[in-house]
Amino acid sequence: MKSAIYLVLLVLLVGLPGHATETALIDFELKDQFKRSHRDDDWRGNVLLLIGSDEKGSQFDLDWKGRFATAYGFEGDKANILVFDRKALLRHQLAVAGIDSQKLGQLVDVVDTLLGRPDKK
Repeated sequence: MKSAIYLVLLVLLVGLPGHATETALIDFELKDQFKRSHRDDDWRGNVLLLIGSDEKGSQFDLDWKGRFATAYGFEGDKANILVFDRKALLRHQLAVAGIDSQKLGQLVDVVDTLLGRPDKK
């Protein structure tokens, strides 16, 4: 499956303590639609949110070799969302085909924790 890392690499600020998986961010270099290079080293030390899909899911297909899809087991025909901590460890992964309020809430909770925001409940 060809994948597309079409979103934006969002830089957040703080790492997540606790429930880590041991899956690390792969080494990568991708060029965006403006021919700018983005490398894994550019984002290390920051929290990183990546969203990828197969080629049907985006106009901006940056990962044509499918390295992210292979490394992280992307589901076809879905947006695959990965959240990495400051140590470049995968902290949350989900795949959605549309807006799912429960999964979105879980993602927001993970990001809030990464940012060190207090519990909103």
